[in-house]
Amino acid sequence: VYAIMGTWSVDSLGMAKFGLNDYFPTLLHEFNHSFVNDLIEKNITKFESSGEKIYTVVGKQMQNQAYGDYRTMLSEALVRASVIKYMKDHNFKKEEIDEEIQDNLNNGFLWINELENELEKYSKQREKYPTLESYIPNIILAYEDYANNIFEYEKMFDKERPNIVSINEFKNFDQNVNSKINVFTINFDKPLKGKGYSINYGEKGKTFFPEIGKIKYSEDRKSVIMEVKLIENKEYQFIVSGMSFISEKGIPIKDYIIEFKTE
Repeated sequence: VYAIMGTWSVDSLGMAKFGLNDYFPTLLHEFNHSFVNDLIEKNITKFESSGEKIYTVVGKQMQNQAYGDYRTMLSEALVRASVIKYMKDHNFKKEEIDEEIQDNLNNGFLWINELENELEKYSKQREKYPTLESYIPNIILAYEDYANNIFEYEKMFDKERPNIVSINEFKNFDQNVNSKINVFTINFDKPLKGKGYSINYGEKGKTFFPEIGKIKYSEDRKSVIMEVKLIENKEYQFIVSGMSFISEKGIPIKDYIIEFKTE
């Protein structure tokens, strides 16, 4: 299996440039797939039970990243754990490693720390296990444990998330909201990073989305204040998403639907 690297950077003469900072993260991740995918596929029946169990919990997040089944998820997880191990082995800054781990947890790979620890065990036993292929039976056994604990991993991660606790101007799902309200104040139980906003259409679509003006954070970053313009006797729906609304540690909120009707 070959991994072919394209280029999107050229110099003044049109010659390809491969800047380390721009290209290395892609090289490190994608070239791993040339070695990892085949090992997963050769042993897929032994991963099936644990893979399917984990996918039932994190499948929606995986599908949002185009990982359409547990097989793809397993290959991706092993590649991502390998990247973290590489970063540790090559003395990346702790903040960079922590950010990489958090990014994987945010993307649904809730067992990523345990999987990277398994690779550390493999690394210390290379005389017994000269290749990753020879160590795969141990990873298969480890995945049985991950599957049995996946709900606990999810619970632990959710405890760290910021949550929406209230909206000052009305209660969510109210059916008699004053249409003259021109500001929404959405309150969280933890301070947010306070950079960017992610407010999206709900399932009902664009026609139910309110007209939104300026948005800002409170000084303590525990509230988001939105200017709005409402219409009488109209249903509204929108989603406050975890794409930008994240804690100081980088942990996103769960997508939160706000829905109401004006008088």
